[in-house]
Amino acid sequence: MKFVALDLETTGLDAEKDTIIEVAAVKFEDDKIIGEFQTLINPLRPIPALTVNITGITDEMVKDAKPFTEHLENLKEFIGDLPLLGQNIKFDIGFLASHGLRLPNAQLDTFVLARA
Repeated sequence: MKFVALDLETTGLDAEKDTIIEVAAVKFEDDKIIGEFQTLINPLRPIPALTVNITGITDEMVKDAKPFTEHLENLKEFIGDLPLLGQNIKFDIGFLASHGLRLPNAQLDTFVLARA
């Protein structure tokens, strides 16, 4: 089975007001890693202190990074139509959608799976 484990770091919790500062995705086939996608994102605004404390990502770290729009197509191609796995995956999918990347992929939430 192939799938993509996905995780985002963001400047806050509101997909309409906040922005993405890091994308990490790992493509698996069964128990083997077959691809990786990781990049810092320039949010084009200062990163709040609380976010820096939580993520460890600073303004200095993203100052030369590209904005999300310049990574959108590469990320879309990397994910393709594979199922997405993540902790509270709807949060990440919502952020991606609000930033121009709508993914109709099947979703597997590790939080829901762990509770089951």
